[in-house]
Amino acid sequence: CMSAIAWSGFGRVVYGTSIPFIQEHGGSQIDLRARDVIAKSPKSVLLYEGFLHNETDPLYASPSVHRHDHDHTHRHLFGGLSFERCLHSLVDCPPAVALQQEKTW
Repeated sequence: CMSAIAWSGFGRVVYGTSIPFIQEHGGSQIDLRARDVIAKSPKSVLLYEGFLHNETDPLYASPSVHRHDHDHTHRHLFGGLSFERCLHSLVDCPPAVALQQEKTW
């Protein structure tokens, strides 16, 4: 995902749950971190890692999440809301809260 995001020209990426956390809880993920993709990319992207991870991590730790059915997973994780709607809500978060524990690469 990060490769496509960088090539598309996104200037900033904000995410909560990390790939290592998902892997530790049984999720199947490519073992490549977003920061590593950005480091090799000719495009510049600000990366905010771990945003609200205390709220998103339990969703991936739950055995009720069907990790191989991504559409179902997103509907389950976001209470039936579309993923785009939830992302829009994240973008509208107050910057002071969003950047409290920022890590940029």
